[in-house]
Amino acid sequence: MVKWLNGYGTTKIFLFLTILLAPLYVVRFNVGPYSSTLLEVLVGLTVAAWVLGKFKNRDFKLPASSFQLPITLFLLAAVVSVIVSPDKRGALGILKAYFVEPLLIYLVIKNVVKSKKDWWLVFSALALSGLWVALLAVFQGLTGWLTFAPHEAALGRAHAIYNTANAVGLYLGPIILLLLGVFGRFREFRGFGAFGIALMVAAIVLSKSAGAMVGLVVSLGVLGVVRALGTKWLNCYVAKLLGLTVLVAGIWFFFNISNFTPKNVDPYVRKSTDTLQFRLCLWEGARNLLLDRPVFGAGLSGFKELYSTAYFTCDVESLEYPHNWVLNFWAETGILGLLGFLGILGLYFERVKRVEKVKRGLGVAFAAAMLYWLVHGLVDVPYFKNDLSLEFFVIVGLAETLGFALPAGRQAS
Repeated sequence: MVKWLNGYGTTKIFLFLTILLAPLYVVRFNVGPYSSTLLEVLVGLTVAAWVLGKFKNRDFKLPASSFQLPITLFLLAAVVSVIVSPDKRGALGILKAYFVEPLLIYLVIKNVVKSKKDWWLVFSALALSGLWVALLAVFQGLTGWLTFAPHEAALGRAHAIYNTANAVGLYLGPIILLLLGVFGRFREFRGFGAFGIALMVAAIVLSKSAGAMVGLVVSLGVLGVVRALGTKWLNCYVAKLLGLTVLVAGIWFFFNISNFTPKNVDPYVRKSTDTLQFRLCLWEGARNLLLDRPVFGAGLSGFKELYSTAYFTCDVESLEYPHNWVLNFWAETGILGLLGFLGILGLYFERVKRVEKVKRGLGVAFAAAMLYWLVHGLVDVPYFKNDLSLEFFVIVGLAETLGFALPAGRQAS
């Protein structure tokens, strides 16, 4: 790998290592009173090398981005959410780890990816990070050795280096869809693609994550349909009607969730192992909190502080987030943060749609990767974790620089 990286600048090498080792945020240590992670150190080295390089070249401009407005709203909402949070210390930590650091890596990607070789360097780092996580998860699932979460191991669930098995699918799912997009399209990844996809799917199966498996089925189904019918399907009335139906159903469910939650139960005693029942209780409490605080939500690190003291209904267990990406962002960053994030998603899908017209199969793979994120994220926390927030903005950065991966003269407009 050292020989392969030879010829890249310091910033690009640190960027590669940061993305490759992102899941190792679980390696934590203290420097005096300050707590840090291996991922934070790598992000710091990458950004330091990038800034020094800009000073050396007397280049003091930030890279232009078509995502500038929604990202600015998203970051502004996070800052405001620190102010309204009941846990200022925790909120500042989340602001740093889940917003500032991933966005800095996004800016580095935007600035240093200037060729096909650079684009493949970043993509390779993401793909290889998924490969080693999958290798560890499959090894755990087949042998029962090298476990790091005893409660998951006792259930026979592969969890890689995470404390929850669901994190395996959250991290690997988008990478699988991206590999499908380049598999067979670019010779650089034909051999690795087949092996990597098979290994990552096996890891998800061994993690026994229902949300991940549903997300894969839905995303692969859409990927197949769009590849068969072309991008015109994306503009047809059926697709628009489907999107509108999902939106209306989601709003209706939000206001009528109490019709589905269990009644006459002791919220302090969980008798059922049905995780859907638990999530319904969690969503009901989150709904009540958001109806009370619709503009600012609970603030960063605020949901866990408020839910179990004032808003729980049929299950009192204190969790950090509502386990639904819409409720997660609304509760933690307020309505402004949710709107900023929706703006990022809208521009992302517009970008990959244009790419699909130039390189069929590549743009739709990026769309399917984000669709997986959205589907699995309906029942989990797909962003508020060090590696997941970084992975999200790495994918956005790769999508925005996709023109460099396309043949010369065929860049998407």
